Amino acid sequence: MEEVHERFPRPWLMAGDFNVVSNASERSGGAPPNERNMDELNEATFSCWLADVGFDGPLFTWTNGTVWQHLDRAIANTAWMDTFDVMKVSHLVRDRSDHAPLLVKCGLHKAHSSFFRFLNVWTKHSSFMGVVRDAWQAPVHAGGMLGFYQWLSNVKCKLRSWSRQTFGDIFQAVQVAEENLRYHQEGDANTKFFHLIVKQRRNANFISRVRDDAGRRLEDEEAIRDLAVQYFEKLLTSDREGRVTPSLDFPLPSLTDKDNRMFQQQPSLQEVKEVVFSMSKDSAPRPDGFGAGFYQECWPIVQHELLEAVQEFFKGAPQSRGFSSRLIVLIPKVSGASKWQEFRPISLCNQSSKIISKVLTNRLNLLLPKIISPWQSGFVPGRSIADNILVAQELALYIDRKLRCPNLMLKLDMEKVYDRQQFLPFMYLGAPVFKGRTTCVLFDSLVAKVQARLSHWSSQLLSSGGCVMIFSGISPLDRGASTGLLGERSATRCLRVDWVSAPLMT
Repeated sequence: MEEVHERFPRPWLMAGDFNVVSNASERSGGAPPNERNMDELNEATFSCWLADVGFDGPLFTWTNGTVWQHLDRAIANTAWMDTFDVMKVSHLVRDRSDHAPLLVKCGLHKAHSSFFRFLNVWTKHSSFMGVVRDAWQAPVHAGGMLGFYQWLSNVKCKLRSWSRQTFGDIFQAVQVAEENLRYHQEGDANTKFFHLIVKQRRNANFISRVRDDAGRRLEDEEAIRDLAVQYFEKLLTSDREGRVTPSLDFPLPSLTDKDNRMFQQQPSLQEVKEVVFSMSKDSAPRPDGFGAGFYQECWPIVQHELLEAVQEFFKGAPQSRGFSSRLIVLIPKVSGASKWQEFRPISLCNQSSKIISKVLTNRLNLLLPKIISPWQSGFVPGRSIADNILVAQELALYIDRKLRCPNLMLKLDMEKVYDRQQFLPFMYLGAPVFKGRTTCVLFDSLVAKVQARLSHWSSQLLSSGGCVMIFSGISPLDRGASTGLLGERSATRCLRVDWVSAPLMT
């Protein structure tokens, strides 16, 4: 790869059998993988500014019946990543060979209509408040939550046209400004690598094909959309038939009438204001495009209508359509996710709906110590979830102790219509639970996560002038993040320790 990188500066992609894994999680069975070979592959990939294209389908591409490994992959340089927007590698079914065939597809994104997004920079313009005030004074045909949603729709239309006339294509201007700022901050050092990381993430986040329950691969955009709607409708729909309320022989914690009245009372304007201004202005965009920055800057204009909408909910009215819209973001739970079951759905609600949820959350936090048992480590301030890991590890150490009856450990993964049997060692809350002697293999998955985190951290926060070697006794992982990760094989930068440990931004 290093020779090809030096001789061919044009776009190229290398795919096939590399005969080595990149981390220990890509091997199952047999002896642990050779760490030297893994380091050579990762260092060569990093020093040549190459990116693993990623894959979908089964993780392992080679087997001899006993050992399973991910030996086949596709790696591209930055010029290739710039040429194509979408690159996907599919691991096909093995036939006569012990290696799985690779299907590589490259293409461009289809143009889609852009969604409205509120930009906090708009609030700095002198005419911004006047535009919002004029739009807010337009008549609507409802009140409460539905009326508030209609007012937001009026503001959205006005701001869209006002932004186009005042700033032009502001989203393209912001992108150019960010690139210029990044160049001046980072110099000419790791801009190339940072760009490669961004392209790699963007390619991994694009879903170009999925598999249905029958194992068929779907690549048509409309078919993927229909399958997603069908799956998430079933997942998010409550099935009340056949449910039986369990009869428990022990008392459950209960709330007093005073607690119930406190929880159900109408929120005041001051309570809603504290919730609004406790949120981050730079939160993720919502379905309606408005973030907390809009509510904070335009509070004198929207405060009374927002309070009316929140109080309507506390009177028992259901959230209206539009007001309660959600944006589902899919986070892959495994590498090469190709089924909807392999994605973790994260729901982003409108900021107006989130304000109601935050009011309920603040009130519920006062009651949690009364209704959560002392053995529950999460959700209560002052309790650490790490205690659960320590208890589970202690139980695993003594699981073979002879007692009057056999011992059993249960690890429950709460999913809808899903169960799985697993033996020691297994992962619990991100940490391995095992019995017997501690080995390095048990922590290979944690090492891989640290390596990935350090690579992203160094690319975003360090330039070539900021690559440092604090002292020779630093761990190899930290040393790789602080020096030589930018393609400079003999790079050594020295900075004062207090400079390195100080925060970059305040």
